Amino acid sequence: MAARNSTNVALDKPLPRCFPRDSIDAITMRQPIAGWSLPCQHARQLPLALMVALAWSAFAPWNPPLLAQTGAGACEQLKAVGGETTVSKFIQLNNPLTIIFGRTNFNTDFTVTNVYQTYWVNFQSDEPDEPEPEPGLDVGQGGVADVEKALFPAVSYLKFSDRTSLKVFGDKLLLDPGEYRRLGPFYPPQGKLVTEVNVKVGSSAQPQASGLRYTISVDGCF
Repeated sequence: MAARNSTNVALDKPLPRCFPRDSIDAITMRQPIAGWSLPCQHARQLPLALMVALAWSAFAPWNPPLLAQTGAGACEQLKAVGGETTVSKFIQLNNPLTIIFGRTNFNTDFTVTNVYQTYWVNFQSDEPDEPEPEPGLDVGQGGVADVEKALFPAVSYLKFSDRTSLKVFGDKLLLDPGEYRRLGPFYPPQGKLVTEVNVKVGSSAQPQASGLRYTISVDGCF
């Protein structure tokens, strides 16, 4: 029995009984062809572009995707006003005139510069600043209070090019310190062009949330 030849195989000649001579023109693979056990009758049904793509994916070096991959597909992090993709804040009621003038740091807007199918809000409760124990105080005897779950009033809107908006989320998030929550997916209405995603954390009606720390980011997914 003659030994198999494992040298380079050029596809500028038809494979016997499978492909017509003009099906693949002047494409030479750099490695031995493997996996050509597909029955000829099935191979004849594959379009030329699909066969070339399958052959290339088998031999081309793999490059990691530039976009983050999630269950929703390829996603990009949006930039908040100011240029950051991740924003850390604490809920703050500036002064007693906050209710009148509305001057709080509740709102964070993320700019949309592409067309996405869905949006996700990434929310994390940050660890609070712990006061340093007094000298000589035994921490194990209750010198520092145990940190409990905290309620974060959170609302999110999609803002559109026609200056309208749509509320897509509104709830109180009960989270442990350091706990992460991914909110979504949020779908824009058909025919609406999204220009910003607004995330509002905090409420003048809930002053007990003042001082809570959090980190947020927003993903747009194709």
